[in-house]
Amino acid sequence: MAKEIVRDKADIDRFYIPLPDDFHAHLRQGALLRASVRGHAGQFGRVLLMPNTLPPIASSSLLEAYIAEVDQALVELPLEERFEPLYTFKLLPWMRSADIEALARAGSIAGKYYPSGSTTNAADGPRSFDEVEEVLNTMEAMGLVLCIHGEDPSAHILERERAFLPQV
Repeated sequence: MAKEIVRDKADIDRFYIPLPDDFHAHLRQGALLRASVRGHAGQFGRVLLMPNTLPPIASSSLLEAYIAEVDQALVELPLEERFEPLYTFKLLPWMRSADIEALARAGSIAGKYYPSGSTTNAADGPRSFDEVEEVLNTMEAMGLVLCIHGEDPSAHILERERAFLPQV
């Protein structure tokens, strides 16, 4: 479909979206990753990849291995459109500023905060923002994005998001 430039708003009967973005994608690992890359690359321009894999993407070496796995899956595809995976890391209580700096150098643009026990593969997450204050400050100074899985696992399943809000 050729792009058509419309100059008069009264003449708009359609518009063109080249490719939307997906800012919450789980590609998983192994064969599932390859299938997920195929599906996402055919429908999206950019995809923000969630880091709650096993093991979690929480070090530069694990991130580099994950990037290589995604890149290999992309090589196998005949892509006509641009596809840009955006990489995240999982914030964990043991992390320090040097870990965040290494993850950013390796290609991560964001860190994801999963409260302990709040979702799949989150048992190792922080129990509070205080546990990761140092790395949050480092992320802010570096201009990295903070993504939050906003649920309080102690609340009823239908109230978890509302119960989490006072923590922010």
